[in-house]
Order: sequence, then C-alpha cells, then structure tokens
Amino acid sequence: MKNLPLLILLIASLLAACSPAVTVTPPAPPTKTTLPTSTKTPTATIIPSPTLTSTLTPAPMSAKISGMIYDPGFGFKDAFLNPTSDAQIVNVIKPMGVNWVAIFASCYMSTIHSPVVRCDESLGVPSDASLRHAIALAKSQGLRVLFKPGILIQETGIALDVRMQSEADWQSFFDSYGAAMVHWAELSEETGVDYFAVGTEMSGTQQRETEWRQLIQDVRAVYSGPLTYCANSGSETGVTWWDALDAIGVDAYYPLVVSENPTVEQIKTAWTPYVTLLDGLAKKWGKSIIFTEAGYTSQNMSLRTPWGDRSDQPIDLQEQADGYQALLETFSDKPWWQGVFWFHQSAAPVEGGIAGQLWEIDGKPAENVLRAYNGQPPFPTPTLIPNYDSPNNQRLVIYNDGLDPAWELPSVFTWADPGSSEQVYAGSQALKVHLEPWTNIDLWANAPVDTSEYDFLEFYIYITALRGDYYPNINVYFNAETGPAILHMPDIMRPGYVEAGELSTGKWLRVRIPMSELGAIEQKIITLSFGHHTATGTVDFYLDEIALVKHVK
Repeated sequence: MKNLPLLILLIASLLAACSPAVTVTPPAPPTKTTLPTSTKTPTATIIPSPTLTSTLTPAPMSAKISGMIYDPGFGFKDAFLNPTSDAQIVNVIKPMGVNWVAIFASCYMSTIHSPVVRCDESLGVPSDASLRHAIALAKSQGLRVLFKPGILIQETGIALDVRMQSEADWQSFFDSYGAAMVHWAELSEETGVDYFAVGTEMSGTQQRETEWRQLIQDVRAVYSGPLTYCANSGSETGVTWWDALDAIGVDAYYPLVVSENPTVEQIKTAWTPYVTLLDGLAKKWGKSIIFTEAGYTSQNMSLRTPWGDRSDQPIDLQEQADGYQALLETFSDKPWWQGVFWFHQSAAPVEGGIAGQLWEIDGKPAENVLRAYNGQPPFPTPTLIPNYDSPNNQRLVIYNDGLDPAWELPSVFTWADPGSSEQVYAGSQALKVHLEPWTNIDLWANAPVDTSEYDFLEFYIYITALRGDYYPNINVYFNAETGPAILHMPDIMRPGYVEAGELSTGKWLRVRIPMSELGAIEQKIITLSFGHHTATGTVDFYLDEIALVKHVK
C-alpha cells in the first residue's frame, strides 16, 4: 500500500528447498481480448449505473491475474462516484488489457497504538454506494474484482507499525477491525466480488494468530469466495496462518540490488534470492502466491526502493518499464505464481502521462510493456509541448496583469496575492503564491468553461524559493463541473512541460501543458488549481499570463 511511504522489511533468511511439492494447478495464460487503441482521453461513454450487467466474459478464475490497483486517490467518501473516476476504469485501466482490478479502501487509526479502527465516511472512507458503483462498473467491463482493505494512520506511523500495548487493547482492535472486515465481506458477497483480502501490510499484528484465524472464520461465514492476506514483502514468512487462506498474498516491494541504469537481464538476476524465497514459501504451505501489489515509480533508482517516492532523482521512464518487464519475465512461468496487481491507477489521477514521476503508468512506456503482456496494441505515444507557437493562436485569458473578470480568487486563499508587483513577467502585477505542504489555490470561473475549444494551458512561473529536504512539487489541475473530481494533476516541476527544461528558481519560465495531459478534453471546468501535494517543504512562486490556448496555424 503506497498511499503513505512504507518502510520495507529486509528478508532474514531463505526457506529450505526440501519442503513438500506444491499441489497448485498451474494457471492458464491470460485471456486475450482484442481492443482498439486507447485515445488516452476521458471521452468514452461512461456506464453510470451500478446496476448494469456486463455482456463481457471475465477471465476464468484459473487464469493468471494481470491486475491493477484502483484506489480512491486523495480520498473522499464518493471518490468512485463521478465521471472522472469512471473514466479511469473505462478509458485507462480496461484498455491496458488487464483482467482484474483490486478496489482499495482504507479505514483509519489515530495512532499506531489506537485500539479502535474507524471506518467513518467523514474520514474519507469510501461509502458503500461508492464501492458498489466501482465494483459494478469494473464487472460491467469484464474485469474480475479483488477487494483490498487497508489501514491508514492519521498521525505518525504506518500500518506496518500497528501494535497494541495491552491484551485489552488487542481485543478492542480486532473487535473493531473485524467488524469492518465482516461488513465489507458482506458487501463483497452481495456485489459478486471475486476475491477478498482480509488485510494489507499489518506486520505488527501478524503474530496474533488466534485473532487472525477467528477473523478469517468470521469473514468466511458471510463471504463465499476465496480469501487472501496481503503481507508486506519481508514479513511473508512470519505469517503462521496461511493454511487458513486460499492463497498467499505478497505486496512485492522487494529492494532490487542493481546498478544505475540496469538492463532487464540484470534486474531479473536481482530477483533471484526472492524467487528462491517465494518458491520455498509456496512449497511449505502448498499455496499459490499472488503479488497483491507491485510497482515502481518512474524515477531513477526506483528499483532499489520500490516502496518509496525518490523525488531526489530525475524521471526515468525506462527504469519503470524495465522493472515491469523483468518482473513479468521472471515470474510468468512459475507454477505457484498466480499473477500480479500493479500499483496503481487512482480515481483522482495525479501522476499520469510521461511527465509523471510516481507509480501510475498510463501514458508511460511501462503501460506498453503491460499492454504487450496482455496482448494489446500500444497506445499512441504523446508528444509534450508540440510547436504550438502561432500569431493566430486564440487565448482565453485567466490572468493577464490581474485576474480576468470572468475568474476570481476566493478570499479564503490568504496565502495568495493576485496583485503583487514584486516580480512581474508582463504588465505591472502578477499572482504571488506561497504554498505549505498539502495546500493549493483555486481560481474559480464565474461560469463553466468548455475546454473542447482549447489545446493547451499556458502560463509563466517565477519560483523564488524551494525550501525543505523533500523536493517540493507544484501540481496544476482542473475541477470539472460534473462533480468534485480532480482531473489529472501533472507535476510541472519535471522536464517536458517547461520551455527551458526542469524548473529552476530566479527566472521566468513558460509552461505549456496539453489539455489531454490534464485530462481535460471536452470537459466543462469550474476551477484551475495550483497545489503543493507533498508532505514537507514549502514553495513560493509567481504566476503571470495564464490562459487556455487554441492553436491556429
């Protein structure tokens, strides 16, 4: 689970190879369906009703899983209930040729020692209606569904570190967590979910064998499908109750010891000790193994720490793609390996496209690796910043020596000054912005703007300061009229969108982002936002000459 940075647990020892042979029937290769090449835009017909039935035949349960994690992104209770999230399944995930999705939902704990697990919608936990819709939509597209629950910690810590401080607290913890799992298992039974995970990366609880066996028994009382648990890589051998489940689940973020810019063959060699480990684990328990998560950021050296965001490193799209290829080539012929769910595509997409730096693969070379594995055609390679300069270009001005009268900056955004004269690109004033972690400013349109007339967003930016030991980013994104959905949120601080390369401080730079990269083709938008969506560090900058531009030769 990569919603929060994870601390990987290193492997302590390899299992002996003298264990009994696995009794698992080798899965069949993935069912291949010929699909048209994706246009990579959210314009396809969206299936709006969670009651619709599918005319598509899902892959047999015996087929290798080629899956994608589908999560609610930034998280609000109706995250899966809007056209943008629907478009992620219909226009992004489905055309990759995957045959499964893992729908992810998290409950919350205040601290790693809190004895109560809360699944309140007010905290951003997906509502039952939202989950039902996502499940039904996925199944209408012929996809099988794994329900994958998790825990997020509101204060310091991650689910790996959850540990109670008394026997009474352990009882309370499993009572509240178990109730949540039984509820979601009941929902999964009602909606036809194909696989259910009883937990994700809860290493600090795994020694409570009696409680886990009781929880599994309670879930089986209401859910008739197969069960697994998603152990963090490094903790899988410490689970003593795999026999109570139908398959071993591993979130496979193994650190791969490779040189910088490794070849696919070198990456495959780095997998060798983990193949031995997993082969022994499968033989010991007589179970198949599912990679319930795996993935890499599109950053240099991401293979060494696949669980983490390497924002100190430049974008490396090829390393991400090579990581995908090496994993698939290493494990596809293993009879005990049932398949993989890749992390991830979000209901609120933030990092797609070839300027994205995180785990999402849509529009990146890794997507073509996955498409090829699934027997699908490649997507058309997008070109960032085409030569759109023309004296005939038409512009919808948002900011030009002040906000256009058709737009406003609500007074709540006290950390922005729309009339600053300190740094100006053109005219006498610019929009000054100071962003703390997880903050943004929103420019509101007085009436919805139809983006179908425009090809790209253009603006000038002057960054005065980047502070903090975490490399800050600046995201730009639209909100659509049809709901609270955040469309694509590309990070403008990476090469591709900026005229002179990577952003730097102390000078004005022009930024141009195609509307397709913003997920804003044929949308009606109501806000344009600039955000700093990282956990630490601050950023100060000025904006000027903001406009939507239609290219006219």
